[in-house]
Amino acid sequence: MFGSKDGVNYYEVLEVPPDAVPAEIQRAYQRAKATYSQDNPALYSMFSREEARDLLKLVDEAYSVLGNNQLRRAYDESLQKNGVPIAAPRSAVSVDHQALPDFVVPDPSIPGSVEIAAAHQTIPMPLVTNAAPAPTPTPAVFEQGPRETVIVTTSEFTVRKRETPPTLKPGMAKCPMGTYAVDAAMEQEIAAKDEFDGPFLKKIRTYKQVPLEKLSESSRIGKTYLIALESNDFKNLPAPVFLRGFLVQIARQLGLDENKVVTSYMKLAKKS
Repeated sequence: MFGSKDGVNYYEVLEVPPDAVPAEIQRAYQRAKATYSQDNPALYSMFSREEARDLLKLVDEAYSVLGNNQLRRAYDESLQKNGVPIAAPRSAVSVDHQALPDFVVPDPSIPGSVEIAAAHQTIPMPLVTNAAPAPTPTPAVFEQGPRETVIVTTSEFTVRKRETPPTLKPGMAKCPMGTYAVDAAMEQEIAAKDEFDGPFLKKIRTYKQVPLEKLSESSRIGKTYLIALESNDFKNLPAPVFLRGFLVQIARQLGLDENKVVTSYMKLAKKS
């Protein structure tokens, strides 16, 4: 698929460019290990346990090559022999880490990073004065659930109003990504379709009024991959085990039968 052994490109596995510096590869490896860890419950919505183990093995294999200068150089040479253009790694910029502020950038794709970032936030210390201490603020009251609104709350009881969920207007339908105007002919075409290729998935996405950027954000799939997938550009898609997970997410976001979508598209990809 990428002109490399067994159709797997280690740079694609770790999602780094071929000219990545060692620090980028290290960070990508840690991110991939966290993403595909068996402690991540979201992983099993996309892959089986066997596939998750295969993914972790592939991630470790990719890092064992790209994380070693000598092995990486030999690997790059093998890619170039197979017609894959490889740029030389960028020169690493020397940074004085002692001069940098102590903070952590939260990355939702890495479990626990948001909590770690919160723990690193600097809390300003109040000035010591002779003034009386400020009264303790009353804790804020939040809505309890998406369909309840707090009307009154005291130390003894809370009164809530249950809201009626909004109803759809006539001629409208809903998918996980939002609402759209129903076209009976299009609905019949989707129901009767057994082969979901890229252009037809794009047609459905457009019909259901789902922007590419919104689908990319909700599914956590890069726009480059989504464009390649909708164009049947199989040579620029990831390894089959990753592609299968992408298709599951797209089918769920568009409200489609994921078994039909995955089976038919993977069959086309295999033929290519």
